[in-house]
Amino acid sequence: MRIPLAAFVVLVLLIGVMGCQQVSRERHPWQSRGDAFSFAVDTVRWPSIERRCLGRVAAEHVAEACDLLREAEAVEIPPAQASLFCPAAQFDFAGPSKPFLIRGVSYGRPAYTVARMDKESGWLYLLQATWDGEMYIPGIRFRPAPAPIVVLLGSRPVKVVSAAMVGGDWIFRGVDRQKTWAQ
Repeated sequence: MRIPLAAFVVLVLLIGVMGCQQVSRERHPWQSRGDAFSFAVDTVRWPSIERRCLGRVAAEHVAEACDLLREAEAVEIPPAQASLFCPAAQFDFAGPSKPFLIRGVSYGRPAYTVARMDKESGWLYLLQATWDGEMYIPGIRFRPAPAPIVVLLGSRPVKVVSAAMVGGDWIFRGVDRQKTWAQ
């Protein structure tokens, strides 16, 4: 059976439009307005936070972490709770830094996280990037979800800029592996 040319063109256009809609346009309330690269400040110049100071909250503790972050972008937590929330992290609690639970957003399991802090303004920038496997699967849509992170900091951040992105191999282009974190 042959498909008429007009039907084939319509089918290809529909598949293309559906593929473009794989990432949801809805925003999570914790997600900062704009995308990862549209902020009025140049976060690239902010110093990166060391890997030993970061921990992703384990899936079984996300609901509890979200409850703690209901009213604030960042909440100081005891070191024992930080270790419980992030069992894979290797925190060094010996220094003057304290653990803070931070609002983060992701479109799925992040391939990497960029964390930077501007000491002058007290702003913290978090970008969590999710790799989509370079595949389009009909009916699958990436939606933003809370992805809290524990960060060791000297003081509570004044503002948290939480960004998330999802994409194919392009999300790794130009990324300095020494300044990103994956866990």
